[in-house]
Amino acid sequence: MQELLHAPYARVFYQDANGYGAKVLEWPGCYGAGPTAQAAMDDLEQAMVLWVEAERDAGRDIPQPFAVKATGRISLRVAPTVHARFLTSAAAEGISLNRWIEKSASAAIPDQE
Repeated sequence: MQELLHAPYARVFYQDANGYGAKVLEWPGCYGAGPTAQAAMDDLEQAMVLWVEAERDAGRDIPQPFAVKATGRISLRVAPTVHARFLTSAAAEGISLNRWIEKSASAAIPDQE
């Protein structure tokens, strides 16, 4: 079980009007929720155990993790007005535009480790 829980499954976290949610993309119906990102992650871990047990009890195979190959490179097009706001924000913080986008995007995604 621990091997499955630590495998590189695609865990997605999101915020909605009720708090935070989390799901495993490869496992249909496997999700967690909570008032904080950490609570949603904890709930997802419990849901993963129950999901695997139910699939095994039903005699079904557990899907393999998606093959993700991250290169660290993203090509992104945005409206010129948005680009200008990005540039202004990066300059105000004294960092490069790439670093500012990385920092901003990372802040929007709860830590999954």
